[in-house]
Amino acid sequence: MRIVSDGKKGKSYLTPNDVATLLMVSPVTVRQWAQKGGLSALTTPGGHRRFLRHDV
Repeated sequence: MRIVSDGKKGKSYLTPNDVATLLMVSPVTVRQWAQKGGLSALTTPGGHRRFLRHDV
């Protein structure tokens, strides 16, 4: 599992695949939860979702 860290704020971010692995669901399910507002996600400038580890 790769955790991306924001050095300035000390926050750890997870990819949809990482969240799916932790919650034992598919990455598609994680994306759907994010789209419906059930899981908070940040969007990178490139359009990729990242999830704060403490929100998962």
